[in-house]
Amino acid sequence: MPCGVRAFAVFPTKRHTPTMTKRTNNRRNTSSGPAKANTPSIVRQTSTIVVIGGGATGYAAAIGLAASGQDVTLFAPPTRDHPARTAALLQSSVDILTDIGVWPQIRDIAEPLVRMRLIDGTRRLIRAPEVTFDAAEVDLPAFGYNIANSALVDAMANQARTIANLRVIEASAETVERSENGWRITWPQGETEASLLIGADGRKSLVGEAIGVTRKAWSYPQQALVAIIQCGELHQSTSSEFHCSHGPVTLVPLAGNQVSLVWVDQPARIAELLDQPDEKFAEILEERTASILGAMTVVGPRASFPLSGMRALSLTGPRAVLVGEAAHVLPPIGAQGLNLGIRDVAQICALVSACPDDPGGDGVLSAYQRQRQPDILSRSTAVDMLNRSLLTDFLPVQAARSLGLGLAGALQPFRKLLMKQGLASGSRP
Repeated sequence: MPCGVRAFAVFPTKRHTPTMTKRTNNRRNTSSGPAKANTPSIVRQTSTIVVIGGGATGYAAAIGLAASGQDVTLFAPPTRDHPARTAALLQSSVDILTDIGVWPQIRDIAEPLVRMRLIDGTRRLIRAPEVTFDAAEVDLPAFGYNIANSALVDAMANQARTIANLRVIEASAETVERSENGWRITWPQGETEASLLIGADGRKSLVGEAIGVTRKAWSYPQQALVAIIQCGELHQSTSSEFHCSHGPVTLVPLAGNQVSLVWVDQPARIAELLDQPDEKFAEILEERTASILGAMTVVGPRASFPLSGMRALSLTGPRAVLVGEAAHVLPPIGAQGLNLGIRDVAQICALVSACPDDPGGDGVLSAYQRQRQPDILSRSTAVDMLNRSLLTDFLPVQAARSLGLGLAGALQPFRKLLMKQGLASGSRP
């Protein structure tokens, strides 16, 4: 891919000229204390690349780009994930994290996902047979590994602190605006200029607003409840997903014979479940999951969040790209969301490595747009269709879903094809 190839990007019909975009919230880096009145201390810096976003994709992008030799600044305000939120990292993501030095730090606390079991938990006329996928069938020790979000981000933050050409600013970017050579980013104590700006700052992306990205967004009549559960029986590194009429109920293995629960259901039902005492909720969960893991105990707090989806129609702007949830949001089904974001990171890192002298050039931007959109579109469409297939009462759709899972259970070549597609085999740059 020549570095000088002209970029193309899909923007709104009305021409948008990037200008200053200011964050409207009042978050500040409390770790550095309040600014002193009448004695401003403004820091002015220059980096080749600035990454905005302190989640897993932001840290991965900053570490990967710094590893390629670029001078990188990361804006990563201190955050704390809910303790029940976990990340199921598929093998392709594990390979990428290995390349940037993060995986060795978390390998011993991540639980392998050796088998995935799909169980029809509906009471409909047409029901799908139970299907189990085994990683050994595609010559892998595990499909991936499950780990607490907070542990993953902490490991990345630790890795970032060891990299000389990576500067981490524990504060929110306040404004982003075009400058002569790229972008100017301000924060409470200073400003930084960069020739490439990367937005890894979530669905309300400041970078996305600055480049005028058009988004396609949708919502579902569902919420997801998350919790950590201690199991009475060994989970044997098997993820169990019950397909129910209002959404899946999934038990994903964690270390210590615990599982992370993601229960998707109607908002009223989720509210009822949150109101239950831990002991009663555990009884309800055990019944819902047919006691496959024995008696259950709730560990720590539960939480819920609404289900929605989003896809940016353009992933790039002038000397800017979007990664992770700044570019796409998927419901927590099939472990696709974070893994899709990590593939975004791998792609932009590969392209920048190929054009180190002008990482924000048109060739890099156009290649990123061209190479990432098909993966994003196919994954978001597949997850959306799977979720909606559980919600519909239309018999032909139920029959098609049952037939597909039946074929997966009966025909190993078809089952292996589904596993490779789910793992995004071959999609790594």
